Amino acid sequence: MKYGIKTIATLFALIVIYSMQFTAVANETCQTLLAGQHHNAGTVCVSNDADTVTVTFATNGAWSLLQTHLYVGADASGIPTNRAGNPQIGHFPFGGQVNGSVASYTFNLADFGLGCSDSLAIAAHAVVAGASGTETAWANGTRMVARGNWAMWFTYQAQCPSNPPPLAQTCVSYGTGYAFGNVTFGSVGENGWGWTITNVAPGDSGSATIYANAGMQYKTNDPVGTFSWNYGNNGFFGATFTADAGFGFSDTHLHVGGFTTEVNGRGNYNFNDAVTLLAQDEVHYYGETNGGTVNVTAHVASCKF
Repeated sequence: MKYGIKTIATLFALIVIYSMQFTAVANETCQTLLAGQHHNAGTVCVSNDADTVTVTFATNGAWSLLQTHLYVGADASGIPTNRAGNPQIGHFPFGGQVNGSVASYTFNLADFGLGCSDSLAIAAHAVVAGASGTETAWANGTRMVARGNWAMWFTYQAQCPSNPPPLAQTCVSYGTGYAFGNVTFGSVGENGWGWTITNVAPGDSGSATIYANAGMQYKTNDPVGTFSWNYGNNGFFGATFTADAGFGFSDTHLHVGGFTTEVNGRGNYNFNDAVTLLAQDEVHYYGETNGGTVNVTAHVASCKF
């Protein structure tokens, strides 16, 4: 079964968030997420560190996110609008479909020609669902046009961290690991050792312990973290690798589909957008499948601080 991860990689290239250790955040500013102009549906919060800026949509109460459309830039003149000044949200450069209550996007300040002491223009639009039905929503701010369309944008003043982050600890290679599953590689003719979680259906969610150095004996006495997943009824699959205290992940690989005999090596797993060479304590994945029941294989290269 083929999965449309290339399409979703374009839409969600910036939704993959790395929870880096030792990141110093300077400040956070939040705007109310107004649904239908009058309902408080949540917040849009912006924060930055020395190199990046993060924008997070979060709904409250019975509200949930269905879509996001986001502009971030050096000034408001770059917001896509028509001749009348009304926003063209379909041309906003970031965002996409969302299944849940939180969507977070991280950008390099240098990509906008900015540093940690500059201001940014942000226009944050969402489609939300609540008890009253589906509503359009905007982060509170300055209206783009005086009459008619109530779209808004706001300014965020970045601040440089007052103290530099401490030096990163060295993360020493600890061994390969897999999320525990109900089927072993050996039982289905796959190379090496590892587990696969089978028969995951839309609407399912769960978690599994990640065991390192299990080998062909499939030992389960060396846990290094937890793998959790949420498979939406809309066909989108979200997953999180979380390291246990004292451990990190220098590589992560995720395959959602059939057994991994259908690909040649972990580098070809179809959900590999979040692979990184930096030791992390948490890595998130989010992408689209073709729907239906899937098998899930989650691999890490673990290290120890």
